[in-house]
Amino acid sequence: PGPSAAGDGASDPRMYVQFRIEIPEASQVALAGSFTAWRPEHELTEISPGIWSTMVPLEPGVYDYTFVIDGERMVVDPYAPRVADSFGGSNSRLFLPAPNGRV
Repeated sequence: PGPSAAGDGASDPRMYVQFRIEIPEASQVALAGSFTAWRPEHELTEISPGIWSTMVPLEPGVYDYTFVIDGERMVVDPYAPRVADSFGGSNSRLFLPAPNGRV
């Protein structure tokens, strides 16, 4: 089945989250985060010049993430809260509440 705004509720708590960023000079953009053990597993697609996007199914929870540009440069999401990483830099944070309001 294709992506939807949310899972089917009781049997599948996952929600499809769109990650999107504008990086005009990039030739490749990937997504890494606490939900991928910080491996850049999700490749973004250039949906229009310089606009990159992907949909990722996630369960309710709190996740930190970053965009990996051309396999070497990490960029935070300019529209998400920032949190300190363990290396003196920053990551973006995503909070997905459960449908009943619990995480």
